[in-house]
Amino acid sequence: MSFDDNDISPIFVLVTTFNRTELLKSRALESVSNQSTGFDGILLVDNSDSEKMRGMNREAFLAKFPHGNYQINEGHPGAAGTWNQGLHWIEKNHPNAWVAILDDDDEWLPDHLEVCRAHSVGVDAVISGIRTLVDGEFVEDRIPSELSLEDFFANNPGWQGSNTFVRVSKLIEAGGFDEDLLCTHDRDLAIRCFDLPEFNYILTGEVTMLYHLEKSRDSLTMAKGNGKHTGLLQFHRKHSHRMTRDDEQRFIDRAVSLFGIDVSLFDIIDTSRDHPGFPRRPEYGQPRKGMSTRRLLHRLKKRGWRLRTNRMMTKLFGPQFVRTREKIEIDITYACNLRCHDCNRSCRQAPENSELSLERIVEFIDESLDRKIEWKRIRLLGGEPTLHSQFEELLYEFSRYKSAYPKCRMEVVSNGHGRHVQRKLLHIPPFFHIENTMKISDVQPYFYSFNLAPKDDTHHRHTDFTNGCSNIVECGIGLTPTGYYPCAIAGGIDRVAGWNLGRTSIPEEEDDMHDLLEKFCSQCGRFESRKFTPPELMPSYIPGLISPSWESLYEEWRGLESR
Repeated sequence: MSFDDNDISPIFVLVTTFNRTELLKSRALESVSNQSTGFDGILLVDNSDSEKMRGMNREAFLAKFPHGNYQINEGHPGAAGTWNQGLHWIEKNHPNAWVAILDDDDEWLPDHLEVCRAHSVGVDAVISGIRTLVDGEFVEDRIPSELSLEDFFANNPGWQGSNTFVRVSKLIEAGGFDEDLLCTHDRDLAIRCFDLPEFNYILTGEVTMLYHLEKSRDSLTMAKGNGKHTGLLQFHRKHSHRMTRDDEQRFIDRAVSLFGIDVSLFDIIDTSRDHPGFPRRPEYGQPRKGMSTRRLLHRLKKRGWRLRTNRMMTKLFGPQFVRTREKIEIDITYACNLRCHDCNRSCRQAPENSELSLERIVEFIDESLDRKIEWKRIRLLGGEPTLHSQFEELLYEFSRYKSAYPKCRMEVVSNGHGRHVQRKLLHIPPFFHIENTMKISDVQPYFYSFNLAPKDDTHHRHTDFTNGCSNIVECGIGLTPTGYYPCAIAGGIDRVAGWNLGRTSIPEEEDDMHDLLEKFCSQCGRFESRKFTPPELMPSYIPGLISPSWESLYEEWRGLESR
């Protein structure tokens, strides 16, 4: 889209806020109200956590701008999602508009919009200068004389969120802000704008925006911690393939000197694509061709399986499943925001917030390195793993192992439910993959009945439970707050039962933990459901089914918890 010299497009101000009412009022909104020229509309998108905070923000906003448009961020909960909601609303309602973005902790000088408007004829973006203040004290003026793609790869040459004055159509064409990034959103968007076939910009040569930093306030820009490090690693993973060697070195040197990032982290970034979640579940209860025959064949297969797990057959042929030496699942916390029915960690049936300590994780990593154990896959689960009290610190401890064994696939498995969890997923460093199950309720039809203990079923009176199930092969051994187990589910059972049978160190090569299989598989409702029963042949899901031995375990657990 081109614009002639007589074009006068509307200006829409887009303000975003996150849990900072006082800064919103005293800086952002006050500076907008003091502009020397008018604008055509103002939109506030609120990303705050609490209803109380959102109410305060809305009141402050409408008191200053009674005709303004107030919205709660209903999309992705990060900063990028907040901006994108505003951009899409403006583009839908005013497709030819200029959008002037302002963060709640920054402010414009009174002539910001006037200067931008004066330079806006015939271009797609107007970039003004930035004055940086730390704790209110002047630090520097950044007035760019030119901009290039290479400048944005190495650092930020002067285009930030709060001096963004761009045609909304161009921002949408560029794809908006990347919601998978924790920070560096403005640099990333600038790069994609420069990539557009036609993108014209102009530099004002004047400072019109004040960029505030406070050492005492939690700020990604100032932080020398895991949040900023994650954002830089995410940016590097996304754009390093386009950087020259010099550009990349400048980027890394800046990240090390300014933000204290460990330079070795750039060597362990996993560039393979994360998959967005588990494969789509099959439709349950759908009529299919040949179902009668399939049911008959499965019954025969089931009888054969039950015969194979007989004590005599197991003694003759050995156990069916042998635990893997290459995979491990680590339950870092039993805290959960969803607590699904029939949870195989008993998060709903026996809720508590116990977690694996950071020190215990360090011990696991140290032992793995000392014994030269090459894990093919390490998965972090819960509960909901993002609820661990030291989640980010814990993730970064694994960088030591990833550096030693870069082929190890590291995963975080999350339910993806709720804005808090979704925010936490942004903080996962890019040497981890994310498996987001994207649950929307506490009912999962594919969970089946975990609390139907095989030992309570007469069909299993002659079963040798050392056979195990496919979990010990597909998922690997488990590490939980109570020790090492043939699978993490066994550790979840032990949490409730209180038997304290977990191994205290990584099991030796010859230790298949058959003694633990005998104990825990007899209690686990997954013992039979994991025998490759096709979903369409599973019985109808009935939440909350429980057998006598589990009733007894939960009763004893509740008794201990009440003391």
